Amino acid sequence: MASWVANTHAAVAMVLLLLMQFGLPARSKPVITDPKCVDYDPFDRCCPPPSPKKIVNFKPPPQSSPLRVRRPAHALGPEEARKYARATALMRALPHNHPWNFFRQSNVHCAYCSRSYFQLGHNYPLEIHGTWHFFTWHRAYLYFYERILGKLINDTSFALPFWNWDDPSGMSIPPIYRDHSSSLFNPTRNPDGLKFISLGGCEGNNTLESLPKQRQCNLQVMHRQFISGFKSSLLFFGGQYRAGDRSLPGGGSIEGSPHGPVHLTVGSDMSALETAAQDPIFFAHHGNIDRLWEIWESTPGKKREIFSDNDFLDASFVFWDENKQVVRIRVRDLIDTRKLGYVYEEVPLRWMNIKTTVEKAGAFVAMDEKEAVRFPVLLSSQVTVNVARKVGKKEEILVVSDIALDGRDYVWFKVYVGRVRGGRVEAGCFIHMQRRANKKIPVVTKLQLDITQFVEDIRADGDDQVVVTLVPKVGGDKVAIGGVSIPVKRAAINMLEGERWRSFKERSVWIFAVEFWTSGGVRETLRALEDARSCGARGVRIGAWGTGDERSAGEGAELVERVDTCRMWSGRDHMSARRKCGLVAFGCGLEAQGASTEAQSAGGCTGRGSRAKGDRDWLHWTQCDRRSVGRS
Repeated sequence: MASWVANTHAAVAMVLLLLMQFGLPARSKPVITDPKCVDYDPFDRCCPPPSPKKIVNFKPPPQSSPLRVRRPAHALGPEEARKYARATALMRALPHNHPWNFFRQSNVHCAYCSRSYFQLGHNYPLEIHGTWHFFTWHRAYLYFYERILGKLINDTSFALPFWNWDDPSGMSIPPIYRDHSSSLFNPTRNPDGLKFISLGGCEGNNTLESLPKQRQCNLQVMHRQFISGFKSSLLFFGGQYRAGDRSLPGGGSIEGSPHGPVHLTVGSDMSALETAAQDPIFFAHHGNIDRLWEIWESTPGKKREIFSDNDFLDASFVFWDENKQVVRIRVRDLIDTRKLGYVYEEVPLRWMNIKTTVEKAGAFVAMDEKEAVRFPVLLSSQVTVNVARKVGKKEEILVVSDIALDGRDYVWFKVYVGRVRGGRVEAGCFIHMQRRANKKIPVVTKLQLDITQFVEDIRADGDDQVVVTLVPKVGGDKVAIGGVSIPVKRAAINMLEGERWRSFKERSVWIFAVEFWTSGGVRETLRALEDARSCGARGVRIGAWGTGDERSAGEGAELVERVDTCRMWSGRDHMSARRKCGLVAFGCGLEAQGASTEAQSAGGCTGRGSRAKGDRDWLHWTQCDRRSVGRS
């Protein structure tokens, strides 16, 4: 029976992988929001009032209606500013249980960020950040918010302003948000934002001498982040996120920066996801994020692969609309702003064609084997690693994989790509905004950056490796990195000898990986285009992870007991991982999260090459048995 189950899982996965390899839809399972909202966390009471009416499907506004024109916030005239402030004041004056009340509307963002909404038909919270739905959900949110404001002042032409922080003229808090008597004011903001808003590492002393350099730095950030995700919609929007998938598969290039640093520089309410929309400047900030989507759409030369994926297009969310009706809107309804009835005023893009700054100070020397970093590693200090690349490859994607942290922590690290004995450039960054919760939120995600242009900028085109440096900026001691690589090739997985997976021909190829994840129960997730390190010449790395209790991890391990190697991690204690480790037939990489001495003893639970770590001493790994693990 066990052999039959293993073969069945293998066969099903094989079919799915081959379908994906040839560009065919493997399955149809878009994320659909369950309309039932539940406030689980005592810190946040964010759910909207229930509706007695039946939920209706979204209908776009009549195409004969005049288009609303969203303008830069710093360029609004006095009458436009007064109109916006009056609409917000009316929203604030509504009874607290009214769905249009300002705090009810701001808490829509909170509800979608605090695990209050679940995926319909699945016992998994719905996630709007760190996925390909970051842009789409926020577009829907602003659409309904804008129309409710217009309804309150009986103005069908009312349009939200956008905060043009990507232009030097808009790199500070716009004047309309500074008046203490205005409904648009928020007293919790960082006063430094009145002079300058950093888009990512461009802080300074905000003097007349310093500000021009800081603004130029912001333009560099915009250029870098746009081109590091531009060529592929998956890099720009974020990782695939289908029904039943784990949260936070990886955010797009813009979500990390400039999106994150603007939230954090404004500070206080804006710096936490649950409270961010309580500051009216949130909507101008995300207006500009939405505008960057429009700029991406209008710029030729990119791949729009996710826009032919029905799992992306048929995902749906629920909102109260301007008619006091709860509406379900699909992603396919959100693609064209003109069909939604609005456009953005065009402004100069001073960052689009500037040159990348190459740091030439210092030399980055290749490391020998004794110095090489052994992953996973805690990012408590700068980490430098040599990464192999294939000369002549047209597109190169740098993957920082298995980024593990507690979702309650604020984490920020920069990624540099350098040439051996040469200069380097900042290729991107990873930013995780803090979340409020009374217990740990296990997060394992990844960062993907297109470094093709940066490799050219440092003149490493002909080199067989680059030097990648991860530099912690905030919370480095709270995040572990599982690996850094430039995937070389995509190949299908071929199944030979019945029960074992083997990759095509080459060692260290980029494969379509299958990983079985467990989180409070068994579930399967295809992680296509994942950096799956090969285990030996032909073995395929397939992971079984338990992020809940030992039963979850054990069941996940049983599903893949026929593969070459398996990793199991328990987020509770060393005993949880230890009890079930023996279920794995061909080896188990055990990560036990106890004190270092307890983790060491847990590491002895299997004689097939596990390793243990303690959360008080993360860098002291115990190799408890170096005997062969399958073929690895």
